[in-house]
Amino acid sequence: MLVSASDKLHNLRAISSDHREIGDKIWNRFNAPDPTKEHILWYYGSLRDAYASDDSPRDPRRKRLVDALSDLLDQLGYTGDFEPSFVKP
Repeated sequence: MLVSASDKLHNLRAISSDHREIGDKIWNRFNAPDPTKEHILWYYGSLRDAYASDDSPRDPRRKRLVDALSDLLDQLGYTGDFEPSFVKP
């Protein structure tokens, strides 16, 4: 879990840095089936939620990683309101 969360944190830092430089053009770089800002941020938000879950392994470093992911998601405008059509309740 820590390796995965660290990797996603690194990725979000790179996205955030590029977003500051080129703005919303950043979302065109993704090869996802529907590479919109909402889909990409939903993906990272869902992973952040999984890392924050009580089901994730307990480790003192986990909270720092989850908090850093949350801060970057907030900076990028993630609201948590979007859910892709392929996700069923």
